Amino acid sequence: MIGRKTLKDLCVALDVNEQVNDAEVFLFKPARIRLGIEKDKQGIYPDKNKVSRILPPKPAEPGQPANGGPGQPANGGSASNAATGVPKPAVGPGAPAPWHAKR
Repeated sequence: MIGRKTLKDLCVALDVNEQVNDAEVFLFKPARIRLGIEKDKQGIYPDKNKVSRILPPKPAEPGQPANGGPGQPANGGSASNAATGVPKPAVGPGAPAPWHAKR
């Protein structure tokens, strides 16, 4: 389950202003998350990561390209992939999830 505060943080970070009836409105949208460590009070279970905040992506600094930094190709692929002609997997709505992509 997701709490109301976490859902609100997610909507604000991803600039979602309409009523959310389906989680697909959050797909393929970048965001930053702040992680905390949740410790088991009885000491039975190991520590685990817990999302404490969801923040909007950092704006590009002046003089920096918005695609990830200097030396990065504009299409978001790595320079070695662009040079070797290896196709980049499709990304976006309708594309298979990255963990389902064949390698």
